[in-house]
Amino acid sequence: MPSITYFIRFTLKNPKPGIEYEEQEHLHLEDAFKSFRLFAEPDSRWMYKHIELTEYNWEDCTDTPIASMDFAG
Repeated sequence: MPSITYFIRFTLKNPKPGIEYEEQEHLHLEDAFKSFRLFAEPDSRWMYKHIELTEYNWEDCTDTPIASMDFAG
């Protein structure tokens, strides 16, 4: 198991009960950023409040923010 995993968390604008966000996992930072950038477009504002890319270290259980996007309204 790798010691680092990259997560993209999508905070939903209209969450379902018990499901506040959706998540993607990536093993490589380049792949995570590529996926993250796909959501930097106008239609994302209708589905998401916030999108965050983080680096999770399984050895010391830390989740470090790398990049984020906030959508108005």
